[in-house]
Formats: sequence, structure tokens, C-alpha cells
Amino acid sequence: SHLPHLQLTRYGILLSQAESKASADPDRGIADLLAIPTEIDKLPPATASARALRFIKAQAFSNAGWFQGQARQYDAAINSLSQAAALFERLAAEDPSQTNTYFDLAGAYRALGFVHEYAGRFEGAVAPLRK
Repeated sequence: SHLPHLQLTRYGILLSQAESKASADPDRGIADLLAIPTEIDKLPPATASARALRFIKAQAFSNAGWFQGQARQYDAAINSLSQAAALFERLAAEDPSQTNTYFDLAGAYRALGFVHEYAGRFEGAVAPLRK
């Protein structure tokens, strides 16, 4: 599907701004990061299904999950990171030539492992890394 450049740029900027906020104000940054997938899901299906938007959506879940883990919101972090990993897995399967997708998928698995470890769930900590 065709995605207007300005729309893609807007979501990229929202992602960057939310990431920046999360360092100084984790709750606000997490809320802003999680608002991105919600907003993308409200777009017409032909637009929301664009690879670039699904990639931004996965990045938003991944970053939110990392910050949730740092804020000791472990269940929320595992949920966000699991959603990110599932999206990155689908994107990687659709176009194996996009190596950046594998990089971000590995990052989501790694973050899932850390969050499980932080939560004291050691079996869960190694499960994502086995993939």
C-alpha cells in the first residue's frame, strides 16, 4: 500500500519525541509510546497495514516495553515487548532481506529476557533468547 511521506514522517517524529520524553518522565513517555500503536490501529486498514507503519508500531511497543521494565512494570513490559516481537517476526518473515527487522527483533527478545530476569522469572528470561 502507498503511504504518504508526510504521514510516515509524522509517526517517526512522534516515536522520537516519545522516546526522548521517556528518559526524563517515564510515565509520560510510556503513555506517548503506547498511543502510537493505538493511533495507527485507527487508520484505514489499507494504511495501517503498510510495512513502514507496522515497523513504527513494533518499535513503539518495543521501546515502551523497555521503559516499562525499567519502571518495574513487569507484566506491562512483557506484554508490550511480546507484541513488538510478534510484529517484528511477521515483518521479518514477509521480507527476509530487511536485516534491520532482525536487528530490532533480536533487541525485543533481549529486552524480554532482561525484563523476565528483573521480575525474577528466570525461565522466562532465557525463553526469548532461545528463539
